[in-house]
Amino acid sequence: MTTYIAVLLCETSADSNDHAPLYQESFVLLTAADEARAREKAEVHGKSLETSYENEAGELITWRLRHVVDVGE
Repeated sequence: MTTYIAVLLCETSADSNDHAPLYQESFVLLTAADEARAREKAEVHGKSLETSYENEAGELITWRLRHVVDVGE
């Protein structure tokens, strides 16, 4: 098994018309047999970060994985 680092980009959306999206870049360490499997694991991890909640103004805020930017040893 090899250790890889993955760069994930997540984005917010809201049910408000004036919502400006926010972005979060995450760095994740993981182990895998090869880079293709590491990318798959990064995608699964990124999907597990997705969530929705209601903010103090009553708007639904949703965080989604936008992209696995990079995976490398």
